[in-house]
Amino acid sequence: EFYSPVLIPILKQVVPLMLNRLQDRWSYLRKIRESPGFDEDNTDSQEVLDDVIIRVAAREYLDTVKAMLTSTTSQESPTSVENVEKSGVQSVSALGELVLCDPILRNDVMLTCLQGLRWPDSPSGTRAAATAELIIPVFCNKNAFGPEGAASIMVEILTAFQEMGMHEANNIALTHLALLTYETLRPSFPNLITVLQQVPGCNQEDLLKFDAKILNNNGAFGEKAKKDMFKKLISRLIGKDMAKLFQKEIVIKNLPSLVPLKTKARVPTLDEQTEKTGEETGLSSLFGGQ
Repeated sequence: EFYSPVLIPILKQVVPLMLNRLQDRWSYLRKIRESPGFDEDNTDSQEVLDDVIIRVAAREYLDTVKAMLTSTTSQESPTSVENVEKSGVQSVSALGELVLCDPILRNDVMLTCLQGLRWPDSPSGTRAAATAELIIPVFCNKNAFGPEGAASIMVEILTAFQEMGMHEANNIALTHLALLTYETLRPSFPNLITVLQQVPGCNQEDLLKFDAKILNNNGAFGEKAKKDMFKKLISRLIGKDMAKLFQKEIVIKNLPSLVPLKTKARVPTLDEQTEKTGEETGLSSLFGGQ
């Protein structure tokens, strides 16, 4: 009974404040990490301590946002394929319903999740993706945004692929989120296909096939097939590690196959030689008493 008069006004002040604070700190740390004098191995430096603090703060805050919206205490984030498959849609709590019914507060929560996808910390990104999966269907049911808002959500997810898609945990979580978002929003917002059409290297024929299968999903289009088609569509968008940006693949044609070395015949033991020939090896007489 105290949610509306007490908690909601407090959250209206805290949520945007925390988002701005975290965004400022991440921008600061990105600049610090790009400077030549940054030494990650020097654990006593202020920059490294700031890096650790902001990572822990971001993870804890995203867990708090999820606990605020859900009726369960589970904070498992999809950091692996198994966790992604097991992390079903959770129910929204009474406080979560009030938060998502408030136009200003729900926009701040959604913006927090979308920005969290791009923070340079994999645990934070997977937490943000898990929370976004929960609230995007609720937003759609409440008609909380129009075509431009739906397109902006998809753009933010694709931008996260470009910035953090090279990390396996982020890639798994973002793929799961992108498919859920497209399946949820595409029937109501046909303009989402134009967002994917602008992805560099996206094959238009494959996109039309993917879009048709999403719209006419009769159960025959499995999850693995969806993921494979979607990954193919955005393969050129996914970012790469700095060490692999200018990597040149080496292909050696007509490489002869290696001939396995012949294994040497096993030398039988002395006992086996004695059993086979029936003759003494002479060791008994050699070491026997005179």
